[in-house]
Amino acid sequence: MIEALDGRDLAAAVRERVFVPLGMTDATFSPNAGQRFRMIPVHHRTADGGVIAGEIDLPPAPELWAGGHGAYGTARDYGRFMAAMLNDGELDGARILSPETVALAFSDHLGGIAWPEVMESAAPEFSNDITALPVKQGFGLGFHVVLEDLPGMRHAGTGDWAGLFNSYYWIDRASGVAGAFFTQVLPFFDLAIVQTALDVEQAVYSGVTADAATA
Repeated sequence: MIEALDGRDLAAAVRERVFVPLGMTDATFSPNAGQRFRMIPVHHRTADGGVIAGEIDLPPAPELWAGGHGAYGTARDYGRFMAAMLNDGELDGARILSPETVALAFSDHLGGIAWPEVMESAAPEFSNDITALPVKQGFGLGFHVVLEDLPGMRHAGTGDWAGLFNSYYWIDRASGVAGAFFTQVLPFFDLAIVQTALDVEQAVYSGVTADAATA
């Protein structure tokens, strides 16, 4: 749809409409040799709980640019995208979305459809079974959205998502807080990594609360 409306392929459209305006200098669909040298290989969880590097990689010249997983970047790059979302679609004077579109993206569009408590894996080598948070939740335009506050953590209306290789992020517009936890490990929803990501989020909000108390 983006390519049909924009007239450019997805990589070019995202580069010119998102990466360049936000100063995401390492974000690309086609990493160069230097960027590939800095990439962390995908690791696999072993039976004894350790991890070992594997051979999984995306093709360097795919038939099409994948919108769901085709881009590469750094934590710094993605931090700038999250900062723009916290600021209603604008960062350092560059606007990529209108405030109305951002608000729509973080609104629930499931219309009361219940979120499944457990999503069973059809490919255990790529994903474990996924257990949902015990709170009201829905789906926005590109974001999973929690619909109630999580004590000591994110607030209602927070958008989040995760990558197959156990990377997680959240964008809490109500409190002005966003965070990400990046790894390169299979299968998805690794319980040790999920728990660590939750611990990191709780530590972030604990620090924010402490800063507010001393301000």
